[in-house]
Formats: sequence, structure tokens, C-alpha cells
Amino acid sequence: MATDTDPNAIVSYALAAAPAGANINAFGLITWTPGLGDVNTTNVFTTIAIDDGSPAASATNSFNVVVL
Repeated sequence: MATDTDPNAIVSYALAAAPAGANINAFGLITWTPGLGDVNTTNVFTTIAIDDGSPAASATNSFNVVVL
């Protein structure tokens, strides 16, 4: 979850990179259910949080998920 110094700002979330079937909701919660074909893989997720300010502020974050 991202925070904004402007208490009236609305923050939106998106996945810039993620495995097929991954989703991010309006609260920044990521869901993904790996399949059997994902066993022994490393999967990169890149999230973007952007506010509705003018100019808009944004942040990105990348992390790996290893499926064993």
C-alpha cells in the first residue's frame, strides 16, 4: 500500500510486469496463483503507484517471487 502526503489524493495501482494471471486491486493487493508449469521459476513483479495530483507523483517497486 502506498501513502501520499496529500490526504485527499487518490492513489491508483498497476502491474507493469507480472506473470500471466497476476492482478492488483484498488488497494494495491496482488493476487496470483501459480500453476504446475511455474514450479522452479523466478517471477518478476513490478508495481506502479500513482496519485491523481498535478503533477502526478508515482513510485515503482520490483520484487521476485520464487515458486518451489
